[in-house]
Amino acid sequence: MSTRPGLAVLAAALVVALCAGRAVAEDASPVLVVAHGPKAVLVEIAAGEAMPCDSSANHMLYRGWLLPGEARELSSAVASVCFRQTYDNFSEANWSTPRLLRPLPLCSALRRRVGPCTPVSDRTIRVEVSSPEPRG
Repeated sequence: MSTRPGLAVLAAALVVALCAGRAVAEDASPVLVVAHGPKAVLVEIAAGEAMPCDSSANHMLYRGWLLPGEARELSSAVASVCFRQTYDNFSEANWSTPRLLRPLPLCSALRRRVGPCTPVSDRTIRVEVSSPEPRG
């Protein structure tokens, strides 16, 4: 008789875990990474708001090479990703400064201070990668 309540508790825990997993998936932000070249570079993309991107507070989504013209579709459980890349002059060592990227809001920063914004209809976080190091 003592095993039946244990099974009920286990079944309830399983249902809660499955529902929680579904909620995370529904709230996920798609991440689209596009490499424009002209050379291959290393990129790091991590879900989270900590910098550097390989911080233990983040969840690494992708770390690897991107070839010119290559596109990768990823999914972030949060609406923010940390991104950094190398440049073609030293493509294995010349890392950029990390940046935090989010879906673009549908209203200005001033409007957000005054009142609520319209929800973002497209939650896609777009990451554009170009191998030449920016000048300036």
